[in-house]
Amino acid sequence: MSGMRSRLDCIPCFFAQAIRAARIAGLDEEDTRRLLEELGRRLPEVDPALPPPVNAPILYRRLAELSGQPDPFATVKLRHTELALALLPLMRSHVEASGDRLDAALRIAVAGNVVDLGALAEVDDLGAAVDRAVTVEHHCWDVELLRERLARARTLLLVGDNAGETVFDRVLLEVVGELFPAIERYFSVRGGPIINDATARDAVAAGLDRVATLVSTGTDLPGVVPERSSDEMRRLLDSADVVVAKGQGNFETLSGLGRELFFILAVKCQVVSEELRLEKGASALVHYAGG
Repeated sequence: MSGMRSRLDCIPCFFAQAIRAARIAGLDEEDTRRLLEELGRRLPEVDPALPPPVNAPILYRRLAELSGQPDPFATVKLRHTELALALLPLMRSHVEASGDRLDAALRIAVAGNVVDLGALAEVDDLGAAVDRAVTVEHHCWDVELLRERLARARTLLLVGDNAGETVFDRVLLEVVGELFPAIERYFSVRGGPIINDATARDAVAAGLDRVATLVSTGTDLPGVVPERSSDEMRRLLDSADVVVAKGQGNFETLSGLGRELFFILAVKCQVVSEELRLEKGASALVHYAGG
């Protein structure tokens, strides 16, 4: 299996995620404690040879059972999508005002991975956060390589991450369609609910079906494991001229795929920071040569 290995540093992160997720799902103190105790008992099942997102369902499938909700984050995801859609005119205005539409759209896309839609509840606050994110200086920004690849491409696969962030991705796909009309655009969604990752339903709510063909990963993993993915997803990972993947979960699972990839992400943990040699908190467009 390709991708990063889980490290000891990932274990406290699983517990921190469990507490945050339990509160979002509305679990009371007793059920939250039960979730943590069960996670502790199941730690031997966490395989260090696997990327962290492949171990994540140990936690999130049990959370769904305890909450009695197949998609405990459904309400949160809808709220995030609505907040982001309210910002769509602002995002497009940033692109229109730029002398480099592709660069601006990519900055919008990475802003979607940076902006905390859960912490910023008001559109005005989100707008200010987007304004900051699209002007930040990135320490790794391989835009010219991506531009060169897109100029020769016939197919683009954009591997999606979170709901709400999908609206930011929509802007990027719109611009790619305008600048490179020959490119057939695909957007991947998770095959089932997991955390706040985007499913087909979430992508349609964001309007992504208007700018790309939606394809399911075929699993509820918060990342992409080719050998566990749907036939269509595996075909696109192998044959798409350009593959761009959003967020840490996709980086953790796809970084060892063995083909050229571009990653758009914010570095949110020390493990990924060390892997990319970027400071925690940095955001980047990273070219991975593969092979």
